[in-house]
Amino acid sequence: MKCLIAALLLLTSVISVTFCLSATNKEPPSLASTTFLLLSSPICTDADSDGFYAEKNCKTLVDCNDNDQAIYPMADEVCNELDDDCDGTVDEGCDCVNDETRSCGNDVGECTAGFETCVNGAWNGVCVGEITPVPEVCDGLDNDCNSSLDDGLTAPPNSMQNGVCNGSTQSCSGPGGWVDDYTGIATYEAGSETSCDARDNDCDGTVDEGCDCVNDETRSCGNDVGECTAGFETCVNGAWNGVCVGEITPVPEVCDGLDNDCNGSLDDGLTAPPNSMQNGVCNSSTQSCSGPGGWVDDYTEIATYEAGSETSCDALDNDCDAEVDEGCDCSFDNSGGENIIENNASTLVYEANNSFAILNIEMHLPPSGSGTYIINSNNYNMCTQCILITEDDGSGGVRYFLSDSGTLVISSWDTTFTGTLSAYLVEVTIDPNTFESLPVPDGGTKCLDNYLFNANF
Repeated sequence: MKCLIAALLLLTSVISVTFCLSATNKEPPSLASTTFLLLSSPICTDADSDGFYAEKNCKTLVDCNDNDQAIYPMADEVCNELDDDCDGTVDEGCDCVNDETRSCGNDVGECTAGFETCVNGAWNGVCVGEITPVPEVCDGLDNDCNSSLDDGLTAPPNSMQNGVCNGSTQSCSGPGGWVDDYTGIATYEAGSETSCDARDNDCDGTVDEGCDCVNDETRSCGNDVGECTAGFETCVNGAWNGVCVGEITPVPEVCDGLDNDCNGSLDDGLTAPPNSMQNGVCNSSTQSCSGPGGWVDDYTEIATYEAGSETSCDALDNDCDAEVDEGCDCSFDNSGGENIIENNASTLVYEANNSFAILNIEMHLPPSGSGTYIINSNNYNMCTQCILITEDDGSGGVRYFLSDSGTLVISSWDTTFTGTLSAYLVEVTIDPNTFESLPVPDGGTKCLDNYLFNANF
């Protein structure tokens, strides 16, 4: 017969029952023994109602202080000298206990210690009542609270800094502050000088007053600027002898790339000679100083200069070879002759035959006789020395061409007017009331190249 022991857990009691079976399993089971064990239920207490029991086996972690609702397992540590989280350690992670105080600062010298307070488990860093160090000053006190008086200070200069006193500094007298101190200067002489040693011994800004110099002393004279060289002079009987030995003095400046007059500038203050070409637009132009190469022709400042050959055809001698607009194909010639149409005090009007039209050429000139006249470029209503060409446009209208530049050479101004005209003209419109002239956008141009005049007044 085999026996089966069964244990039944009923609520908080345990019942143990033993059953026995026959070997053949044909006999009904018999109750060999029946044991009833009644276990008592544990007592679970939560006096502070914080959700944790004070006893074990109560389905919660054990509350280590069931009389304080703020103390229970896994609670936040408050830094109050209590084990708030029931882990067996008091105030872990706390530097201090809240509201605790400790001394801060120090009582050395002029300083006074204060106190700081623990807030949320850490010292708050505010030192109440503390008097802190300040930079040290010369007053006989320990201002920086390092246990030394008036230390580590930078002394100000003495009131006298001339001569041998240069760089000397004051001394700290404690409560009396900084005071002049010349005791460390071996050559200092208070009141007046007696040494005549080429020093300002009394530091008044004057060296050896009464002595100009020390005998046999030398000093530099002249200068080393440019091509000059300084020399030296010697003290004789307490005075400088005025003889500058070895000096090279300035000379007038020339164009050679050197500072001959020793003023710190090369080739300055010079009068440039004229360029080798002086015809046409090169008239009055001057050379440039190239330094070691001397004077060289320079036409770069002439806006209308054209080297080699002319291309502008503007009635000017642009290449300065005494010929105007060589190689230029001008608009018309004077093969048909000229006839005076009108002559008054300042205006000459001619009629000239052109290959394609009859032109009126109006010349405004001051009545000053023979000579060369520069043709102005200006407004027709203010014309003083200008040329105006009036041309039949072939359809009943006229076109006006006003001089932009040019020259008029009058060889005879008497009963016979002769000369040549070279000019560059641009097409304009002329207001019939104001005589104001304006250039025609994209208008035509005309060129006169040594146009010949030969007529009688």
